[in-house]
Amino acid sequence: MAVLVGLTFLVALRLLSLRAAAVKQGQVRMSYFRAMQGEAPPETAAAAGRAFSNLFEVPPLFYVACVAVLALGKVDTGFVLLAWGFVVCRVVQTLIHLSYNNVTHRLAAYLAGWLVLLGLWGRLLVLA
Repeated sequence: MAVLVGLTFLVALRLLSLRAAAVKQGQVRMSYFRAMQGEAPPETAAAAGRAFSNLFEVPPLFYVACVAVLALGKVDTGFVLLAWGFVVCRVVQTLIHLSYNNVTHRLAAYLAGWLVLLGLWGRLLVLA
């Protein structure tokens, strides 16, 4: 969980730096960020914004599952491997999003993460 939280903070810092650079270079006005309306920021800043938002969509299901596993005292190698699998998928998806941003590759990482998360939840429900 700590690695995923760390990734979220790193993406937030990257987003901030890209947005600040876009404003400084005159690519977007600061007023755009009031309501996210008007001229759009550069693609890299927009992609970083989506990558940041993505870290608040599916990962909460991961965090809840992890907390449940911990609270139930069910932590074992299987859960740890599934948790790391999910984190790796999210890191890969985020790296793709922030770099060359190939939608097909990003979707593959996204779907792989969902499958791992489904496995984690399935295992939790069976063993709880």
